[in-house]
Amino acid sequence: MEHLDEGPRPERVDALIALVEASFRDAADADEARIVADLARNIIATTPASDLKVCSALSDGARRAVILFTRMRPAESGRSVFLLSPVAVATDAQG
Repeated sequence: MEHLDEGPRPERVDALIALVEASFRDAADADEARIVADLARNIIATTPASDLKVCSALSDGARRAVILFTRMRPAESGRSVFLLSPVAVATDAQG
């Protein structure tokens, strides 16, 4: 698998969201899949590009996994950390 670190490019958002929704639909159910897909869509739409990392795994040109990292800066610590969520792996690529 090839690993790709990318920003939230608009032309790729629909494919990323589709992968998240499909993998959660297979693992849980359609309602949970929509909730997690909406979460991913909202994170991409509302997080400044400098605070968002999108990592994908590709196999034969097809996106097989995606992870979103969102920067958080807790005021009390003065540090910068990244939240990892959501993570999705195509069902047939798990195992």
